[in-house]
Amino acid sequence: MLVGKIKKDFLSGLDRLSRKNDCNIEQIQIKLVFGESPEKPIAYSICKDWKFLEASTYKEILNKKFDLIGEENLVTPYLLQAMASNMQEFECEPNEFSAYLHEFKGTIMVSMFNGVNCKKTIPVEGLF
Repeated sequence: MLVGKIKKDFLSGLDRLSRKNDCNIEQIQIKLVFGESPEKPIAYSICKDWKFLEASTYKEILNKKFDLIGEENLVTPYLLQAMASNMQEFECEPNEFSAYLHEFKGTIMVSMFNGVNCKKTIPVEGLF
């Protein structure tokens, strides 16, 4: 159930961001890296054609002013666990790991990097 929600929410966010940036949905990526504090465990940024556009937040990506039901608190532990697991698999440090959520043929894909080297691209369902 949670994976379906993550997929739906981020697909909707990518669609909205592509319209905002006047481009195709395939050109927009949401970058996730480990945050700098426990209060902000994941740092999000918006990319176009794999290049940084702007820093963002979970709520901004989903276009929500308030997270009344605590969606971010439900999703974050799952994303962190997946990120940590893949970071260990790639034998890299937290500051070297990044994951990009992007659309491919109607589904959300996750491309994971060790530095600038893409190590794995899988459907978001494969993270959990």
